[in-house]
Amino acid sequence: MKEYNLRITERQAKRIMFALDLYTRLSVGQMNILNEITFEKDKKGLKVEAKRETLTLLQKEMFPKLTGLNHSYGIHSRNLPDEIREAYDIFKVVMYEFNKNKGVMNVYADKVRQASKKLLPLFESVRLTGESRNG
Repeated sequence: MKEYNLRITERQAKRIMFALDLYTRLSVGQMNILNEITFEKDKKGLKVEAKRETLTLLQKEMFPKLTGLNHSYGIHSRNLPDEIREAYDIFKVVMYEFNKNKGVMNVYADKVRQASKKLLPLFESVRLTGESRNG
């Protein structure tokens, strides 16, 4: 299998991590996440959010076996394709790198427990902010 290196900033890594989290949550039926990513504002300047009924309808359409917004598939559910667990693993590896030195009370400071059948990626810091990429 071919491997790749991707040199990105911490900010870019956090954007990728956010996208992986969003993908994973939507893939397991957590429709409430849609209200967390909304950036639109209404005429009063308040953040636009989908109504609970709208999210419930969307979940019923996309995930008919789930029985409400407070229900979703677990990451180890047999109903999920391994690709979703692989995305979750990548998310967890990045979260661990950002949180491993923040103390035992941090939920992401634990070593990653692999959910997929795929090889965990390597994610490590290579340089301090402000250093040139050209040497």
